[in-house]
Amino acid sequence: MNKRIKKKKRLELEVQKLQTDFCVLSRENIDLDKRLAEYKTELNTFRQAQKRHETICGVNVEATNEKFSSIRQELEQLKKPFWKR
Repeated sequence: MNKRIKKKKRLELEVQKLQTDFCVLSRENIDLDKRLAEYKTELNTFRQAQKRHETICGVNVEATNEKFSSIRQELEQLKKPFWKR
């Protein structure tokens, strides 16, 4: 075979190899894109759960603070002598 034919065959093989590599990388890219979408969905779920948790905790803290305030007032009343109540 002459040099041109050998070079052409070598280049054809290289092109085939590059096409195969491209297909593999495309498939990996698609898989990574799917995983990224799954992680985004999971992250969104966690954010919503965190917001609900913060809302519930906020309500609980307010209720607890009100209860502590009433207990403090009762304790202050108890500290006063009987005739000053």
